[in-house]
Amino acid sequence: MSDATAYKWMAGPRYLCRRRLVLRLIDALKPRDILEIGFGGGDLLKILNAKGYSGLGIDFSEDAVRSLAGQTRTGPFKFRLENRSDRDLAGGTERFDLLMAFEVLEHIQDDAASLALWNSLLAGGGKLLLSVPSHMAKWDAADEFAGHVRRYEKEELKAKLAAAGFRVLKFYSYGYPFINLVSRVKALVGRFKLRKDLSAEQRTKESGQGFVVWRFGKYFINDVTMLPAYLAQELFLDRDLGNGYLVLAEKAGK
Repeated sequence: MSDATAYKWMAGPRYLCRRRLVLRLIDALKPRDILEIGFGGGDLLKILNAKGYSGLGIDFSEDAVRSLAGQTRTGPFKFRLENRSDRDLAGGTERFDLLMAFEVLEHIQDDAASLALWNSLLAGGGKLLLSVPSHMAKWDAADEFAGHVRRYEKEELKAKLAAAGFRVLKFYSYGYPFINLVSRVKALVGRFKLRKDLSAEQRTKESGQGFVVWRFGKYFINDVTMLPAYLAQELFLDRDLGNGYLVLAEKAGK
């Protein structure tokens, strides 16, 4: 086996800490139609499909769409996959019970406009589930390499959601303390990656695909080995100490 095939895409610790909370929230909501904006590696859509959920997944990376389509070609897959942006959905008639956008908003210059658009894509009483990196004081080379425009503060994000017509139901500051430590390593990697001559758009596309690890990496980074981190973060979800925010909000009635 060559070096090129000895590596594969795999979710990282930060994603796993977030995914545990996301799946718990979704299973409590039991939405009928789901839209995920920027599905990246597609891990979450595959899990939701196995649980019987359906809907639409969009990503502006052709590679992301092609990769997930290839992975799901052999079995029934209830999510349509399309290479497009959220703006392409504006003016359409399709509405969703749940819109998911994880690590997307921080890449968008006009985040207020995107939040308003996402609100318009939801059915009455529909839910928005999003995540963003937190605290500009934590800005580092990893943010720059990923093509981020900003990190968010708690009250800032709440205000932007309210202005877009959302009512916050859950607001978690996740990952503390383990992910805060991991982020320091990620920042060092980010400094090295900044040497790559990529545009902001290329960095955004690459950041959504996860990271490349040794082919046996799944035996070292998985739900079993991450259990202490999962349990620890539960103690601090309501405290503003984590490296990212996970928010569940509802489309407010008129």
